Amino acid sequence: MKTTTLKLMFVILLSASCSATQNKIDIFIMDYPHGESRIHVMRTGEAYLYYGAGAQAQIIRKNTFSVEGLHDIFKPYLHPNLPREKWPNPKSQAGMVTIRYINEKEEVYLIFDLQELTKEIFEKAKHNITGDF
Repeated sequence: MKTTTLKLMFVILLSASCSATQNKIDIFIMDYPHGESRIHVMRTGEAYLYYGAGAQAQIIRKNTFSVEGLHDIFKPYLHPNLPREKWPNPKSQAGMVTIRYINEKEEVYLIFDLQELTKEIFEKAKHNITGDF
């Protein structure tokens, strides 16, 4: 009986550990307003700033941002990625947040009317540019 209990506890702990690992954010991407400016932040601390649809990026000083920190900031503002007619206010200025996990799962959310918050993030990124990518 004791061995069975220990095995069960081990399986539960292993399962919880795997689940926590699976939910670790690998990449945080914020695009605001949609199609204008975009920031990519990797778990490793690397970050890049993009403008428009261009593939040219500017490198942001490593560890200026963290994926967890940005997720914590934006979490209260994340909305399901729905068509405009289903938005809380179809006239809102929208952006997107994409979260990629280390298990390659991806979640895409809409953010609305966050001009001030996103401006602060983009200004911080601009002040920490170290070169072009």
